[in-house]
Amino acid sequence: MTPHPPKFTFYLDENFPVMAGKFLKSLGHKVIFGISVLKPGALDYKHLEKSTNLNGILVSFDRDFVINKDLREKIKLSSGVIQVQASDSRPETAIRILNKILKKLRHKSIKGKICTASVHKIVFK
Repeated sequence: MTPHPPKFTFYLDENFPVMAGKFLKSLGHKVIFGISVLKPGALDYKHLEKSTNLNGILVSFDRDFVINKDLREKIKLSSGVIQVQASDSRPETAIRILNKILKKLRHKSIKGKICTASVHKIVFK
């Protein structure tokens, strides 16, 4: 009997495609859409703060989570961040990368860390 893959709570920041969130929901994950809990244009640290309070893994295309030292420090106290690196922001691309991530993602591998993911590589830091 194969073990069931773990279920997660994902918090999609406002720039992440709704269709990708629907894909995650179809797999049984809980999805929180950042656009529904914060005003449009909310700062990255507000999305990180809200996702942390809701025990959600923040998912974003935004590279600030990788390069901003203040955000990196706050990530250490969070449920984790997935920064999707893609040449476009089409839902199909996001779903393809999320599908790859889900095969490797575990609660202990993401908590307090950032995962950078592209179609070619997934790295947990």
